Amino acid sequence: MNPMQILISLLQTLRDWLWSEYSLDIALHDETTLQIQAGSRLIEFTLRSRSVWKASRRLARFHDIRSIDLTHYAATSDRPEYWKVSLKLNGWFRSVLIGKSLSDVDASIAAARISAVTGKPVRSL
Repeated sequence: MNPMQILISLLQTLRDWLWSEYSLDIALHDETTLQIQAGSRLIEFTLRSRSVWKASRRLARFHDIRSIDLTHYAATSDRPEYWKVSLKLNGWFRSVLIGKSLSDVDASIAAARISAVTGKPVRSL
């Protein structure tokens, strides 16, 4: 590889790493568990404990969730258009970020699956 090809490859890798934060994928959905890969984080919704987990840390219990919020953010000069999925919890200004996606379809699917597991409504903001 010549130096220009190396530089292009490095820039593509950097771009992919930066954009990976804008991804929401269903990693697993079975009778007991929903796992969502949100960038580098794995968020788990467990029916047995009726809780939301990230890296063995409980983020919320299902009964504390008011709604699943799907929020659209328009593109600006320094960021692309994206959709954010978060959990609105009981209490003032309490929410948990699940993840962001460049795809409205991926964000909608993630929100719908979370709603199906938790029994909470999706709000489009």
